[in-house]
Amino acid sequence: MLKKLQESFLGEAEKRIANPFIGSFIIAWIFWNWDFIYVFFFLDQQYVSLKYELGSTFFTKVEYLKANDLYNINDFVWNPLWSGLLVYIGIEWGTTLINIGVEWVKNKILKLETVTLNEYQKIKEKIVETNKTRREENSRYIEENLKLTESLDNMKDSIKEEASNIAKKDIEKKNNEIKTLQKDIDNRDKRYEQLLKEKEQLLKIQDDLSEKNYNLESIINEKNGEIELLKNKGKNNFSLLNDDFKKDYDNFKATKYFKEFEDLINDLGDSLGRYLSKYSVIQKKFFETRGIIELEENYDNYGNLEYYYVFTEKGNKFVEYYLDDSSKEFDIPF
Repeated sequence: MLKKLQESFLGEAEKRIANPFIGSFIIAWIFWNWDFIYVFFFLDQQYVSLKYELGSTFFTKVEYLKANDLYNINDFVWNPLWSGLLVYIGIEWGTTLINIGVEWVKNKILKLETVTLNEYQKIKEKIVETNKTRREENSRYIEENLKLTESLDNMKDSIKEEASNIAKKDIEKKNNEIKTLQKDIDNRDKRYEQLLKEKEQLLKIQDDLSEKNYNLESIINEKNGEIELLKNKGKNNFSLLNDDFKKDYDNFKATKYFKEFEDLINDLGDSLGRYLSKYSVIQKKFFETRGIIELEENYDNYGNLEYYYVFTEKGNKFVEYYLDDSSKEFDIPF
């Protein structure tokens, strides 16, 4: 019975001590009452001397503890309680911060491992593709070389069999064919050497990929070249368009309506207006059908819709040509 009671008490005490707050309270209690523990548990004498000012009087341990005020409510309860609470809070906060730091480091490591694995996979795929291309090139070279060698051997056998019956010219022709075939073989050998160089280049590219060295300079230069080509093409088209306007203007000068065109420019220069109300419908249609003017509509300040003619791009070029020819300067609103 006593053994079971003892085991139950010790088990319950172990559970209590395992609690973080209880453990912190016990540590704080020992800190505040170490002198009490020392006197009560570790002094072997039954009587100990009291305070110095009391002389050589001797007391029991309990009387000594009472006389020296080694146990009181503050040291036994309140001081250990608030000290243990501070220790408990500090441990909890420290544990939380440590867990956060460990989790952050763990996430960084996992992220780094993920990126490294992805890059390794890409490099591995590039190596597989490079090896496949190299094997195909080597197989194709070997096959072609075998065909050429077989053809050369057949040609040599044919020459040997017919050497006694063919003319010198035919022999030279065959020799030329042999030289051509030999040249082809030499070219194939050069191609093989080139493939070996390309292999070295591919291996170098493989190393560059592993070190993340990607050179985009050639792509940028190519795109810049395309842009310059488009710019030059646009300039050429614009120059051709101006040449067409000049031809139309020269033809227009030979018509009877060119005099009205001069009057039209002078009217616009004097009045700064865009309206052609003084001209007849035939004159307006003549200019309009030739792309010199076009009709536009607009609302005035009072909200009324009005129509008026303005120069087209072609008409503006005609005005420039006219002004250049006549060496006059007008302030014309286009």
